[in-house]
Amino acid sequence: MFQIHHILPQALAGHFTLKVLGDRFNLNGIRNLMDLPSNEQAARELGSSPHTGGHLGSYSRIFCKFLGVLQSHPSFAAAQEGDSAAVDQLDAELSSFLAAAKHALSKGHLLANTPLGMTKEDANKRIEDWYVNWKTYAEENRDSIKQMQDTVDQLHTASQWEGALRAPVLLPDSTLSLADKLAIIGRYTRGSPISQHFEAVGPVPHLPGFIHPVIDARLPSLSSLSGTRFSALAQLTPWRALRRSPPILSSPSTSPSAGSRMSQGSSSGEDARGRDQSHCRRNAGRAA
Repeated sequence: MFQIHHILPQALAGHFTLKVLGDRFNLNGIRNLMDLPSNEQAARELGSSPHTGGHLGSYSRIFCKFLGVLQSHPSFAAAQEGDSAAVDQLDAELSSFLAAAKHALSKGHLLANTPLGMTKEDANKRIEDWYVNWKTYAEENRDSIKQMQDTVDQLHTASQWEGALRAPVLLPDSTLSLADKLAIIGRYTRGSPISQHFEAVGPVPHLPGFIHPVIDARLPSLSSLSGTRFSALAQLTPWRALRRSPPILSSPSTSPSAGSRMSQGSSSGEDARGRDQSHCRRNAGRAA
């Protein structure tokens, strides 16, 4: 029913921009991961992008473009030299983009794969259109994105792995409550060890440090996320109940720091950028 989706594609893990960021960016960190429905009909009912495997060509392309744009950032040259403040600025830009993309994927505004009732060409166009206006999108949805991030962070801190991964898709919106979304999932997970945990339960027991996020009353689409319904989201099946290990969500990358990796000089950076461009073209071509 659900498949873990890397928001920034795994195929771009070796991109020069990410090497400059060093251990600031974790490909398998929670900010780059989410669950999306692998069932196209379920995705349609939930209002999210489906994730049936791989990516549409334009999806890979917009992330290549964004990483390339970061190389034109005023702080990029200093970041290459290991300036931590400059790396912080690049990391903040990437974080904003990933948060906007995660929110958009959960709402079907950005697509990883082609949804039911849409051609591949139209799906690719939606992706390109979203990218052109992503900063406006992030500003217009700022409160909703912040609510999503706060919820994900609290569930992650409480070691509620599935809750953190699925919160973006399960958070209520203007058309579906949390209960509605859990009911939809229940129809597609019969016989699954997960389904029995999708009913609303009582207060979350024994979660030291867990604080219910403040709900902004000005956001009616999110106001229903409270009390027993929130605890239903928080108590999604632990990974151990699925007899598999959780992804590495919080451990920093083991790669060397940005400063030590970027001490090879500008010529190596130019070579790396050339390789990135070739790799992006090949990768997007395969995905198209």
